[in-house]
Amino acid sequence: MLLGDALRSRFKRFGKLEDLDRATSVHQRAVDLIPEEDPSRLSCLNTLSEMKRLEDFDSAISSLEKSVNSLPSDHPDRVGRLITLGMAYRTRFERLGSLTDLNKAISVLQEADKLAADDLPNQLLCHYALGDALQVRFEHLGDPKNMQDAILKLQKAVNSSPDDHPCKSTYLNGLGRALLAQSETSGKIGDLNGAISKLDMAVKLTPAGHAKESHHLHDLGNALRIRFELDKNLEDLQESISNLQWAVEHAPDGHPDKPIHLSSLGVALMTPFELYGDHADLETAISLLQDADTLTLDSHTSKPSILSNLGKALQKRHERANKLEDLNTAISSLRKATDLAPENRPSNFSHLTDLAVGLQKRYELLGAPADLDSLISSLNKGIARLQNGKPVNAKYFNSLGKALQERYERRGDPDDLDGSISNLDNSITNTPNKNSYKAPRFSNLGSAHSTAFNKSNSLDDLNKSISAHEKAVKLMPHGHPHETHHFLDLGKMLGTREKISGGFGEAELAFSRAAKSASGNPKKRFEAALEWAKCCKESSKSPLEAYKCVIELLPQIAWVGLDVADQQARLAEIGDVVHDAVAAAIEEKDFKLALEWSEHGRSIVWQNQLSLRTPLDDLRLAHPDLAARFEKISQERKIPVNDGSLGSKEVTETTEEVAVKHLRLVREWDGIVKEIRSKPNFESFLKPKSISQLDPAAHDGPVVMFNIQENRCDALTLVSDGKDVTVDNTLLENLSKKNVEKLLKQFQDALSVGIHVRSPRGHRWGSSKTDAKADLTKILRTLWTDVVKPVIESLGEKTEAAEDNEPPQIWWCPTGPLAFLPLHGAGLYGEDDDGKGASDFVISSYIPTLSSMLGQDNGYDDSFRLLTVAQPATPYATPIPKTVDEVGRVASFATGISLMELISGSATVRSVSSEMEVSDWVHLACHGEQVTGKSMECGLLLHDRKLTLTEIINLSLRPRADFAFLSACQTAAGDQTIAEESAHLASGMLFAGYRGVIATMWPINDEDGPQIAEDVYKRILKDGKPNRKEAARALHEAVKRLKETSNGDILSWVPFIHLGN
Repeated sequence: MLLGDALRSRFKRFGKLEDLDRATSVHQRAVDLIPEEDPSRLSCLNTLSEMKRLEDFDSAISSLEKSVNSLPSDHPDRVGRLITLGMAYRTRFERLGSLTDLNKAISVLQEADKLAADDLPNQLLCHYALGDALQVRFEHLGDPKNMQDAILKLQKAVNSSPDDHPCKSTYLNGLGRALLAQSETSGKIGDLNGAISKLDMAVKLTPAGHAKESHHLHDLGNALRIRFELDKNLEDLQESISNLQWAVEHAPDGHPDKPIHLSSLGVALMTPFELYGDHADLETAISLLQDADTLTLDSHTSKPSILSNLGKALQKRHERANKLEDLNTAISSLRKATDLAPENRPSNFSHLTDLAVGLQKRYELLGAPADLDSLISSLNKGIARLQNGKPVNAKYFNSLGKALQERYERRGDPDDLDGSISNLDNSITNTPNKNSYKAPRFSNLGSAHSTAFNKSNSLDDLNKSISAHEKAVKLMPHGHPHETHHFLDLGKMLGTREKISGGFGEAELAFSRAAKSASGNPKKRFEAALEWAKCCKESSKSPLEAYKCVIELLPQIAWVGLDVADQQARLAEIGDVVHDAVAAAIEEKDFKLALEWSEHGRSIVWQNQLSLRTPLDDLRLAHPDLAARFEKISQERKIPVNDGSLGSKEVTETTEEVAVKHLRLVREWDGIVKEIRSKPNFESFLKPKSISQLDPAAHDGPVVMFNIQENRCDALTLVSDGKDVTVDNTLLENLSKKNVEKLLKQFQDALSVGIHVRSPRGHRWGSSKTDAKADLTKILRTLWTDVVKPVIESLGEKTEAAEDNEPPQIWWCPTGPLAFLPLHGAGLYGEDDDGKGASDFVISSYIPTLSSMLGQDNGYDDSFRLLTVAQPATPYATPIPKTVDEVGRVASFATGISLMELISGSATVRSVSSEMEVSDWVHLACHGEQVTGKSMECGLLLHDRKLTLTEIINLSLRPRADFAFLSACQTAAGDQTIAEESAHLASGMLFAGYRGVIATMWPINDEDGPQIAEDVYKRILKDGKPNRKEAARALHEAVKRLKETSNGDILSWVPFIHLGN
């Protein structure tokens, strides 16, 4: 046996497998030679069982039982054999998990303890063995008396043994583990510090290379990790990981403690991952836990905790990488942990809780009814087990109540709804009044009663819902970030009651309180402000104060912290809201306010839609420190409502403490916004530009901004004489949103027929030419009579021809479905009409926002450069041979200026992008492509691939970019999947930096491109001098000639448009 122990120790120290093989062989031989009744045989068997599995372990225990029973109570060997038998029972329990073995171990050791009163060596060993067994039973059954007795026995073993006792470190370690278990129950830091003190002493007394060295370092490492979670001392975490790593490295493969050490190190490494987000820590943790799982038999008592730790780690990876496979594997591990852990073991409850968290996440992700059923089942089991012991934490009632409500809404089983209300009621009863979870739990109960009302239409259920929400509101001190949420919920239920019982006022007050709560979540405040505005309109009150709140909140929900997916989902919603606000301002004759709001909303929509730089991006560039402070405070203010459900982060502050903290944050936020607005160019940060700031947009001619809303359609006109600016409104009496949408549908249908069969880069009438042309004629007539003509007439002398008899220029800023229609082509073109239209009275340009007109012209110098691109035969698109002739005609006017020509194979994405960055003007004769639903993927088809709008916007075009001529198909065809705006390549070029753009709304005839280009450049490059401001007039004249030569073919001349200045 001594030889075997020596070989085993050398293996542990140097890791040579031949030492382990020889040690196993020597111990096996010793077992064979020792008589069955000899107590040392079981000790040898126990050692051998750690190195390999023995089928005769049970028979050895049986033999020892017979041996103990054969000895009289006063026999001197009885104590030793009882201790050996007790420890054998304890070992078998650990491997097989039978509580019968553990109870037998304690019973046998208690007998030995009584007999060893005068036998100090056996007495010390017995105190330790009995204390250890009692602690294990406490961990499995949770009886506090077991813990108290364990600590008492282990303390005796420590106190009675001198420091040089060979087992002193083992006794100290046992006492430390017991104190650690007690601290986890009591939550007292003093108990934890006492445990760590004993465990640290055990490590210091353990000789280097001792068989128990890795075991003791492991236990100390675990305790230090637990203390770190309480007081966040990084030294504890670092020492914890260091100790656990040593334990793993020095526990040889096959050692029974190796899986536990691997699992503990995996759990410890999760902490730095959560602190610093280093994915390598998470991956290492999962790998260690997977190894621990593989090395541990299902019958081992540590298997459930290993599986649970693995499941939680996989859940973390799922949260980071969003891989469903991780979540599925996590749930499988957690489910197995609950199945393997004995029902009466306290840790089984934590496994059930972890499983419930995983099931809840997967249900929220996939909505599978089976997951919801399993979630409810797990919570029911957990609560039932808790109710047999200590009081049930309110969070379990709360989570179960919410889950049952969810299942009721899916299946309609009344028992689920009753159970939901009952459990939510219990969660409130078990939550202290000053606890931060109390108010949101009242809100949950109110929601359940609201669900009951929807089923019963009973005022009693409605009143119960209102009562619960009122209690939630009363628990919220002023300034609490959840105040908005609870007032919003209350307002909705009060509004429902007012519709049934009559009267107004209470709901409006609740919504206004929610909207005005400065510390509230901006999205919830936005929703509340909309409800407030609705209440005002229903009670015939002015909604402007409510809409002012809506408009002020727009940047906070669109620029500060909204996910990209949320931004896209909100575009249409924001557009509709702004239209409603603008209509309300118009109704109250506040036209300047209406124009400011319209511009503000449109700017936000475009910035999000085209992923443009926001004012916050500009702030990061100009004042990075200020931007960092602003973003930090903005993030700190974003706190989701936390009702203490499973899986949510624990809140330790009271509601009053949270309110005080957030009132301070509001003051800091207001202060930093004021500081930002004091900086040059940031005067309007997070607020609409004023009319005085927008005034320059109208210096070259009137700007018409349309507002298409459900109940009215208007044209706001901004006119400036250089000194004063006026804003007027024209009510478009014959126009409605539905009519515009119908008009757009007819236009799309007619256009698709007209270009169904087309020649290169153009069109040819199909078999339905007559019908299509008749439809288009009607559409352009309606646009003239109902939209364009009323605006021109209202402007009066402001649109009279100048001395040179050229019509004045006007800028159209259409919104909604009107943005897809050719306002510049509006007119009377029927056989019996006089052929008059918009082009006879005004020169039309388009702008997406007023702000796109602002900014100073850079002028031109000797470095002026023109880039022309032609793609006559793009390898992956239809040939358009006339493009070479087109750029040739452009070049003929570029006398005395720098010109770069890229044709066919030389016009790659790389070469064109590079040249665009060093060119003032660009002429692009090629195919264009609009991608429905993906505005940023529209682009130009070059020789090798498409140059997308995303890539163009990300080029360094400013400050040189001045003018772009997009002689390409569909460069001004809008993305109709986003109802608010017409996102296309042409408008994108404006936002990328170009001051003026010529583009086409649909494919043009190949032969028309060269002629239009020649006529335009003849004027804007007259005498070799570039003049971008003549582009709109040049295009106007060129299209006029095309209209004459094409016999008025609508599809030939209407697609050409000018954008910008």
